[in-house]
Amino acid sequence: FTDKVVLVSVPGVLTELVNPTMVDASVRLGQAAAQRINSLGKSWEIDDKQLGIVTELLWARALNNNIKAGAIVSVKKAANFPYTFDDGIFFYS
Repeated sequence: FTDKVVLVSVPGVLTELVNPTMVDASVRLGQAAAQRINSLGKSWEIDDKQLGIVTELLWARALNNNIKAGAIVSVKKAANFPYTFDDGIFFYS
């Protein structure tokens, strides 16, 4: 279970189902950091090719529906989500 949740609202036409791969976060972050992400030390990833395909698909939909880039929601880095733990330590370091 993850205790940091973010809610993002976007136009329905700009949503696409993806099937991420579950990964052991300790391989990339180390055991201690992975356990701090969630109790199982698991996360997910989307491979570069899939991400590129989805990006192109969503961009084409935005253009076809006259949605301006500035109207698309973006999630900015915040003090505690998703890049730091509750104690403020940056988990990539």
